[in-house]
Amino acid sequence: MLRTVLLADLADSTAFIERLGDANAAALWQRLDLQVRDLLEFTQGRLIDKADGLLALFERPVQAVDFALRYQCALKELSAELGMELKARVGIHVGEVMTWISTPQAIAAGAKPLEVEGLAKPVAARLMALAMPGQILMSGMAQTLAHRAQSELGERAGKLRWLVHGRYRFKGVPAPMIVHEVGEPGTAPLRLPPSGQKSWREVPLWRRPPILAVEVLCVLGLLGGTLYSTFRSPPALAFHERDWVVVGDMDNFTDDPRLQESLATALRVSLEQSRYVNLVPELKVQDALQRMGRGQQTTIDRGVGSEIALREGARALLLPSIAEVGGKLRVNIEVVDPNNQVTVYAQSAEGRGVDSALTSLDSVNSGLREKLGESLRDIRANDKPLALVTTSNLDALRAYSLAVSANRKSQYAEALALFQQALKLDPQFAMAQMGMARAHARNGEFGLAKQLALQAKQNQQRLSQRELLELNAFIARFGAPSELLPKYKLLASLYPDDFQAYYNYSNVAAANHGYSDALAFLTPALSPKNPSRGNAFYLQGAILLSLNRYAEARAAFQQAEAMGVAGNKLEAAESFAAERNFVTAARVLQSQTQSGMSGVDLELHLDDPVFLLDQGKWPEALAVLATLHAQSEAASPFQARALLGAQLSLSSYAGQLQPAQWRDFVATETARLASKDDQERDNAIFPLLAAGWLAARNGDVDTAKTALALAKGPATNNGEASLVGMQTILEAELALAARQPETAISLLRARHDGSELYFSHAVLMRAYVAAGNETAALEEANWLARERGRAYGEWNSFDMWTPANIVESNLALLSAAEFAVKLGQPKLARQKLTAFNRAWPNAEKIPFVETRLRSLTAALASTRS
Repeated sequence: MLRTVLLADLADSTAFIERLGDANAAALWQRLDLQVRDLLEFTQGRLIDKADGLLALFERPVQAVDFALRYQCALKELSAELGMELKARVGIHVGEVMTWISTPQAIAAGAKPLEVEGLAKPVAARLMALAMPGQILMSGMAQTLAHRAQSELGERAGKLRWLVHGRYRFKGVPAPMIVHEVGEPGTAPLRLPPSGQKSWREVPLWRRPPILAVEVLCVLGLLGGTLYSTFRSPPALAFHERDWVVVGDMDNFTDDPRLQESLATALRVSLEQSRYVNLVPELKVQDALQRMGRGQQTTIDRGVGSEIALREGARALLLPSIAEVGGKLRVNIEVVDPNNQVTVYAQSAEGRGVDSALTSLDSVNSGLREKLGESLRDIRANDKPLALVTTSNLDALRAYSLAVSANRKSQYAEALALFQQALKLDPQFAMAQMGMARAHARNGEFGLAKQLALQAKQNQQRLSQRELLELNAFIARFGAPSELLPKYKLLASLYPDDFQAYYNYSNVAAANHGYSDALAFLTPALSPKNPSRGNAFYLQGAILLSLNRYAEARAAFQQAEAMGVAGNKLEAAESFAAERNFVTAARVLQSQTQSGMSGVDLELHLDDPVFLLDQGKWPEALAVLATLHAQSEAASPFQARALLGAQLSLSSYAGQLQPAQWRDFVATETARLASKDDQERDNAIFPLLAAGWLAARNGDVDTAKTALALAKGPATNNGEASLVGMQTILEAELALAARQPETAISLLRARHDGSELYFSHAVLMRAYVAAGNETAALEEANWLARERGRAYGEWNSFDMWTPANIVESNLALLSAAEFAVKLGQPKLARQKLTAFNRAWPNAEKIPFVETRLRSLTAALASTRS
């Protein structure tokens, strides 16, 4: 039968999927498929096959043109929405085709329901392949019939341009064909499609170069080739500042196995001192191997390394080797152009004995960086001998190298043991001390982490400039945020591709409730070149959660998961719980993976009682909270104090908190505040202020004032947002106890700049009530009920106050109903009460809530009468 065949293909769809991620791309294809089906139905086309393109049949060419134009417009709208270009190549041809319906057995085996064959199909495919992105090409017959019927295209017909691009030959098609284009200016390329291997434009004889000119060119070519071969310079590499290199595996031609890992690590450390050369991280190399379908143990040689470099956008491949030549130990590095795998140049140095290896590597590295274009002044300014910034003990260096490898594989216990072995062999090995400090900090052992970091600081002459900046920032983590943020910013400014600096700055800024600043500064860490890009996406999701941007947060969490981020997923679960989707939230919690470190794994369960609270399951939440507190006593003392504070805060809501409990809490934290351990002192400030608030809220003003007097100075000096925020809350609560609501309002409003604690709005709401301003109190209640993402995502002392935040986010609905009654708005009051009953369906079983509900119900009943 005679039919119009249309073939379309999405340009650069693979790169699009890599940039968007599998999960997001799959969702987009599903959405696009629905649009395609609607367009085909509208233009009376029939879908035969699809992948990232499509094959469709039409009765008439004008229908195919109508579909192609609408399809390109749909892609243009989608591109504007996504902020990335998405275009299709389209080919249309009219010819005879054969069709047959597949048998059920064939369909079950994977065949299409309707099969289409015939010369028209490959001709349309050749037209499609010839087309540029966004271009619609047609054969002569298809153009003639479609142009004749263009009035059927409606108003669009007047905007179309119909172009003739001349005669083309197609591989496999016996006769040449005139190629036409149709499209709208601004959307279609409307220019000559370039020739390729399978389709090329015929050039008339009169336009071909004369034979004599060809002969002249041949002679000139031969002459030029001879001159080039005689006088050509050595191969060069167009390397620029901050370009990337891939480091291949060390070829060890000696009998000493220590040199394999040791020199590979030393080379990376040496190159990382440069602010000119960027190394593709080993995690990115492993990721590239996986995408290439190769195992993690694949040797990074010339061929494999070049492919990785091309995939990762690296300018050069470095191939290091070490060998014994003439009784000397020679270190050599080849610089390879990954485009042609040609060695552009090599740098080598040699010395006597194993002890000369690091010195030779220093010499090779300096010469290498100079050849890549780095100035000699910068090399000298940012370069220290490897034996100094690492260790001259090769066994210690090998232990350190293996520890770094184990750390990268999340084998933390093994990494810690190897770091310890490196330090045993070289007690002043500062990089090993830093590695151990990070390991202990990851497990919540902050005192030990700080001690090791300070030991590394004492050995700072053993660190490169870059590592010293990182160490200073790590130590600053134990002080005021105002001191830490500038250090991460300095590191990022000096090393613009240090993605961890951006991540750390954003993490600290978010912890201090500077969510917008944190979100903006995190952007460079989302680069595809960042091997920890998944962690950056997870942090982005956590920040977006605190900004109540739930859909965007979940998209970021999905990106993180697609990139292999596992372990703690509390914030990902909270993005669902904030919208009261507790079934999915629980499923996310169940998908968390344990690390084997008790302190870290305890955190996986911190949301268990919070989600129960958020559903109004008060007794169950208290029971789980008590169990977690008992488990944390040995596993994580800091977390244990936070869980105790959470228990006491809930007891206060229920009216069951005893004076001895808050006074014991104040006494315990007062003792810890006097500790000689800096971290112990810092972590006592928030609990002491919280204990003071519990005392003030329950009428024990003297104890509250004592807590404030002790904690105010440390809180102010530290400057952390949660500490200053809780200090303000305590001061406001004391003002309320003194029946000075206006003072409390003034104190709280002065802090409401976006960095305040969520809970301060609950105290401000009560202050407005005490001042007789129910209208302002209602606004605060609405804020509390609305900002649930912040209630969950806010950083405070080990999430001590998150349960109280969640309770307030629900009670705010009840409070809003009470305020509405007082303001004479019974309709609004009933709406808020309905929302509260939906949030806490069994609230009447909670004694302190039941009293308020009974009073509110009576007040609403009186409004009817």
